[in-house]
Amino acid sequence: MGKWLAAQRRAYAKGQLAEDRQMRLEALGVRWALRRSSGAPPLERLKAFHAAHGHARVSQSDAANRPLAKWLSLQRQARAQGQLSADRTRQLEELGVEWTPLSSGWEQRFAELREHKEAHGHCVVLPSVHKQLATWVNNQRKELKRGRMPPARRERLEALGMQWDITSAAWEQRLQELALFKEAHGHCHVPQATTGPHHLLGRWLYRQQVLLKRGSLPLERQRRLEALGVEWTATPINK
Repeated sequence: MGKWLAAQRRAYAKGQLAEDRQMRLEALGVRWALRRSSGAPPLERLKAFHAAHGHARVSQSDAANRPLAKWLSLQRQARAQGQLSADRTRQLEELGVEWTPLSSGWEQRFAELREHKEAHGHCVVLPSVHKQLATWVNNQRKELKRGRMPPARRERLEALGMQWDITSAAWEQRLQELALFKEAHGHCHVPQATTGPHHLLGRWLYRQQVLLKRGSLPLERQRRLEALGVEWTATPINK
């Protein structure tokens, strides 16, 4: 009997135990915990984790949740081998379980971008501030251009405020660099040198001056630069 019950627990852990058998065993008082000290069944603990954190990305680096992370790993292995029941698959997907590490990595970067947007009000990420996230954002633009981005991901990024146009994104990046320069120096007088840490920003700002003089600088951009404290040395043709 002991070996048979152990086999039922293993089947449960792998998501291979039929739901009717699970219910009948639970009615007899069978507990599914992997260890006596683990408390509630893994699925219930995952539900609690999801309720607390808003996602199901359980890390094995978290000692308190390491058994749950290992259990999730078993579920992924069982699904990859075609051995995870349809019911268990549905239950896990309803909690937002990601089946591949790549997808989990995407979700992590998306969460970081969302936090960046909440903190700064935009999705422009400077390499000097967060190099890995900035690279990831640029890779999303490449994926879209190559036609490799799933529609659901595109919708989520656009809902967050992602800009796909590289030219517009580059302008926004320079504007954020100018904002950081002002924060550090108290003004927007960027040296127009050919070398140095700010020479590209200086050249960009000079270009905005030229565009203003030609009447080619969009009014919305002009106002945003002025709001930041830019003083025009050129007189615009159309003010």
